[in-house]
Amino acid sequence: MDNTSKLSVVEEFSKVAFGDKRLTNRLVNLAKKLEGSPEASLPRVTETESELEGAYRLLRNDRVSPEQILAPHFEATIARAKSADRLLAIHDSTVFKFGGESRQEEIGRVNQKDQGFLGHFALLTSRTEFSHPLGIIGYEPTFRHGGNRREVPKGKKDPQSESLRWGRLVTEVENRLESNVRPIHIMDSEADDYYLLSQMVSDQQSFIVRSRQDRNQCRILGKAKRNKLSALCEEFEFFTRREVFLSKRKSKGPSKRIKSKRGCPRNARKAQLKITAEAIEIPKPKYVPLEGSKLEKLFVNLVHVYEVKPPKGEIPVDWKLITTEQINTEEEVLNIVDDYRARWLIEEYYKALKTGCNYEKAQLETKKTLLTMLAIQIPIAWQLLVLRSLSRQSPSAPAELIFTKKQIEVLRVFARIRKPLSPRPKAKEIAYAIAGLGGHITNNGPPGWMVLSRGLQQFINNFAVWNTALEHAKQGCDQS
Repeated sequence: MDNTSKLSVVEEFSKVAFGDKRLTNRLVNLAKKLEGSPEASLPRVTETESELEGAYRLLRNDRVSPEQILAPHFEATIARAKSADRLLAIHDSTVFKFGGESRQEEIGRVNQKDQGFLGHFALLTSRTEFSHPLGIIGYEPTFRHGGNRREVPKGKKDPQSESLRWGRLVTEVENRLESNVRPIHIMDSEADDYYLLSQMVSDQQSFIVRSRQDRNQCRILGKAKRNKLSALCEEFEFFTRREVFLSKRKSKGPSKRIKSKRGCPRNARKAQLKITAEAIEIPKPKYVPLEGSKLEKLFVNLVHVYEVKPPKGEIPVDWKLITTEQINTEEEVLNIVDDYRARWLIEEYYKALKTGCNYEKAQLETKKTLLTMLAIQIPIAWQLLVLRSLSRQSPSAPAELIFTKKQIEVLRVFARIRKPLSPRPKAKEIAYAIAGLGGHITNNGPPGWMVLSRGLQQFINNFAVWNTALEHAKQGCDQS
């Protein structure tokens, strides 16, 4: 991206190749409006009826595809990844819900009340000196339409199983990145599937996957005794300790029964973690189909992270992390723990899409228009995530990771904060200055998605006015 618009994604959209310059220009104009008001609906960001109808025509156009729109963002993400020493590809799924009955049945349902679909994403993240998200590197939508259960031949994997999306996206990410750019794939316990683990081990891909299943017949390498994974962990030798801060997690509400410890509400606290690690063998379960599971046994490492003396009434941290990463030193083991802890970034990304960009409020009726709009908002949500995550997790990171020098100087002029930006501002200063433009009051705590969204809208508008004024001034000087 050029030096005049580091955070703006409009330049990415300008590189979209539709084969028709008019379509590209229409996309860029719409992206500018959505970037300036990411939380607003199409009727709000467009100024006239004809402009609104033009936006709808763009979303419905058969020559416009999500893949074309996202291609430049993928390319820009890869370019940003080249300077990262420790690269994470964080995988996860989220459900997009759209209430009401007016949308077409091709969209399918996610529950009895809501239409919608599943979005499976891979977020590329750097964990070098300053951890920050680099962009979305892969994405796959899944639409559920019910129907009768399919008969699958014995020993075969159901080719339409939703679980296969994890492996498909890993392959897509690996193929998209250059051969010398190798990420560590980070996944939560939903991805704990022997079929997937076997695929990644066989293809020599690096990963950290949180275990969900208490597998049988596992053993520590060098020992003959076999046991369940949980019992095996009790034999691990102590490795190190770590104190971490756990943020507050809200309840999902009384109407939603929590079937497991995952996602349970908790209070914010400092947790004392004990960490052990061993090289282990996991045999192929009998129920796993022969086709595709290339290995009869997996030789991997397991890092067990558990909380010592949790507060009364709180569910203790208990992570069993299956990984291909080395565990020879304390630094290597702690890197694995911190890599997995970085998974929260993709949860924040979903908040950027759903709250910052209000995607689920999109007033669109068809599968085609919903997917095209999502492709436009995917890069916009990323830039909101960069602003928020750097300011909170790496507040001392240089502001140049977010804005160019020119943008910083313009922000210095317009910022509504109690004291001017410092000569060399940090990420936290930039975020608070942007939030101030959106009406944030410092005493209210860290800025949220909506106030950052409004502030970014105001800054983009100010920056455009500033550039226009400079251009006019330059033209006046040339004429004189």
